[in-house]
Amino acid sequence: MTIGARDDPAFSYDFGQIEAVAHDLGLDTVKAQPSADGLAKAIEQLAARGRSDIAIFLGGHGYAAIGEGQSYTDAKGGVITEPEYRNPTINLKDNGSSAPASITATGLARILGRFPKLTFKVIVDSCHSGRFLDPLAALANVAIVLTSTDARHYAYVGFGDAIAKSLRTWAASPGTTKLAEALREALSSDPMKSWVASAPNDLHPQVSPPRTGPIASRCGTAQSLLFDNWNGDPVAGGGTPPSFGTAGKAYCVVSISTYHWNDGSGAGPGTIALEAGAGAALGPWKASGSSGQNAAPNVNWTATPGSAAKPVVIDGTYTCRGSDPASWSQNAASGGHGFCKVTVEPASAG
Repeated sequence: MTIGARDDPAFSYDFGQIEAVAHDLGLDTVKAQPSADGLAKAIEQLAARGRSDIAIFLGGHGYAAIGEGQSYTDAKGGVITEPEYRNPTINLKDNGSSAPASITATGLARILGRFPKLTFKVIVDSCHSGRFLDPLAALANVAIVLTSTDARHYAYVGFGDAIAKSLRTWAASPGTTKLAEALREALSSDPMKSWVASAPNDLHPQVSPPRTGPIASRCGTAQSLLFDNWNGDPVAGGGTPPSFGTAGKAYCVVSISTYHWNDGSGAGPGTIALEAGAGAALGPWKASGSSGQNAAPNVNWTATPGSAAKPVVIDGTYTCRGSDPASWSQNAASGGHGFCKVTVEPASAG
């Protein structure tokens, strides 16, 4: 996603390079309207498409902290003192706009915080952009923050271009690192070094420290059935544990359900677990019961593992297991395996 002063000559080139590399890499991109509301709507749009890992390129004129504004001489010889803002602020529209729109570090953090199940990677391109680093890096759902300079210095055209060139090199060697690490490596890449060398007194690009643990909330918003071997044929008990795989993708487990018709009597809810390779177990988790056909009690068992803060993430091959095989429904259509449904959300790339 891109947002900011893309029509300003000071930023249009970098916006173009970032948007071009995103297109070439096949990333789902959105050009957000230049306002806080436009940013929130763009995030909602990507989330509705099932995107749980979102990179944001934010570009515009940034301002110094109170007491740190610098003076310079313009082309006509006039002395200009730059504006100062207590809260880190970026103008999202082109320079000289009659109705400038801005966003603060606090406002940006508040918007990102509204989406705890999404993971963000944030690139900020502005003078004094380092003022945004700590407020954004403190968010649990922000994986990495890059800024074009530190809190006290200016930035110039070329930061987005240097990142885009670095990402093209990364894309040419797929499977080596994830995007967050590729962005971190971009700050030490040859294109970035060349850009910094063009104005070494001002250009001090920054990156947030590596996280020592996983992103707290890293699950998507689009639920789907990863595994479902239920069918409508007559059943008997004695189901054996079925297995399933994730096809090389990571998922957060939303719920696991098993079926216990038991001649219409149901069965008192027990526990459900997933068994990974080498007998490693996830769970067991306490199941709740619900009625089914003809109001038969406790025929559906459902467990909801994990939580938003600590999701259960699966990636590989697993076996569904229940605590009461005798009542676990199966039939020929299921191959004698007990009925099991696994509902998931996509896990963030992290």
